[in-house]
Amino acid sequence: MPKFKLFKIWFVAFVDLPRITYVSIPPLVRMGQDVSLNCTASSFSLVNVTWYKRNKILTDGISKSVLTLKTITDKDWGKFLCVAKNSAGKDEKTVVLKGT
Repeated sequence: MPKFKLFKIWFVAFVDLPRITYVSIPPLVRMGQDVSLNCTASSFSLVNVTWYKRNKILTDGISKSVLTLKTITDKDWGKFLCVAKNSAGKDEKTVVLKGT
């Protein structure tokens, strides 16, 4: 009868807090222009990156999110929040889009 050896395999899941590593600082823009806001985050585990304005989700992605605003109007000016989030927690950065 054959003998079998049992092996124990240990799996360790490591989850760390996400960290926003880059957020673009928007230039002063004129009405009618286009602008892109970039936000990049890092973590050993998957991190979701989301752009918000007034608590409304605008766009999201994994590890990076790019928000493109076309034909800017004065309604687009204001604070934008980038949130990087995973199961361990979150990191946030705010940028302000201003017009000339």
